[in-house]
Amino acid sequence: MKVTEEEFEELVTEAISTLPEKFRERMENIVVVVESLPSQELLREMKIKSPYGLLGLYRGVPYTRRGIWYRNVMPDKIIIFKKPIEVRCRNKEDIRESVRKVVIHEIGHYFGLGEADLRKIERERDKVMKPREKEKIYLTQSYFKYPLPEGMLKELSEELKDINRYPSGGEYAKLRQILAEYVGVKMENILPANGSDEVIEIVTRAYKGEVLIPIPTFSQYEASADREGLPKVLANCLQNGEYNINYSAEQLDKASLVWLCNPNNPTGTRIPRENIIDILQKAKGMVVVDECNYEYLGETVVDLIDKYENLIISRSFSKNFGLAGLRLGFAVSNPQNIKRLAAFGQYFRVNRMAEKAAAKVLRYLDYYQEVWGKMNKVRNKFARQINELGFSAYDSKANFVLVEFKDKEECKKIWKHLKENSIYILPGWENEFSGLGDQFIRFTIGEEWEMDKVIEVLFDYVKKG
Repeated sequence: MKVTEEEFEELVTEAISTLPEKFRERMENIVVVVESLPSQELLREMKIKSPYGLLGLYRGVPYTRRGIWYRNVMPDKIIIFKKPIEVRCRNKEDIRESVRKVVIHEIGHYFGLGEADLRKIERERDKVMKPREKEKIYLTQSYFKYPLPEGMLKELSEELKDINRYPSGGEYAKLRQILAEYVGVKMENILPANGSDEVIEIVTRAYKGEVLIPIPTFSQYEASADREGLPKVLANCLQNGEYNINYSAEQLDKASLVWLCNPNNPTGTRIPRENIIDILQKAKGMVVVDECNYEYLGETVVDLIDKYENLIISRSFSKNFGLAGLRLGFAVSNPQNIKRLAAFGQYFRVNRMAEKAAAKVLRYLDYYQEVWGKMNKVRNKFARQINELGFSAYDSKANFVLVEFKDKEECKKIWKHLKENSIYILPGWENEFSGLGDQFIRFTIGEEWEMDKVIEVLFDYVKKG
């Protein structure tokens, strides 16, 4: 969590104002200042390795050792360090409480409190500060990691009393209309599904034949083809640190099913619209554009479904709206393709809670758009810091960042180091991806304090050499 300098200084002032009056009356010849991070010189002096390891500092002569002459010298100083506190906090209330504890602790030094009293204050402070250090951070699956709207959760909880009833089933007319309005198409262009994974499955079953897959990418395209026993062509699109779709004319002529993931998972790469149109024009088979991260990218080819009969688009409510546990996805295409796909899906393919959640979630679109914008900023900051550490972060337009390390050995060392610090990420050797090398790690973008913690741990790794 991050606040402005002005907000942080206000919290420090507030913390001082809540001190017992007998303390405030005796705070003579002392200033309290805010600094971003401790200097390297100070860290060496304090024998502290990480700049995030020092929250506050008192410099001066304790009140109990002062004489009357002390009023005529330079004031003592209490320094509160902003970033080390922010990285441990999830929200502004956490920061407020943390600042209060740090101020109390450093004021304790000023009043010359004994070690027993300071340890008591330290234990009290640790109740707030230590949980952030020990809390496990999961950046593996690329789900929505920000808090869901409380109003939406309350509304959805009211539907629990009716879970003994079946969902609409079959046509899902109301759900289709809600999704169609959100996307900007007619309900005949929509097929709700049990997550985007079911869209992948029924598309593969509906258009059997050779499957063309751009690797590295999401593993379920290949896994679905394998389950159906279909021939597949894995086209390597990642070369010299750049991901570009490089399907040949021959491949597009032979394939019954062509996959595109925009932005691609795991590289986060945007596929230019003109490239997608070129593939639609050259492909003899069906082209599926997976837009599960559309809300982060902000670009779509939904407007092309009437122009190109071989276009199907897959969308999801998992990564962008926080409904991964309810499983809600949908396909967008022309009515003829939708009818064909529907024949391969179950009658009750979307559960009742997911069906109800769609409308409720979309009523909070302003909140989600604010979060998407915030997440994009956190992602860009994280990628920049990764590059500054000497690693290679791919330019991502999704809710994750792919990082390439020197080789498999370095990657495994970093993966282990992060795990030892309770940070869990997704390495290239996991089965989440098709065709990703062992020198890669994908980081899902969490809240800012989580990503700052990752950078802090990686900074320690680099510093140790």
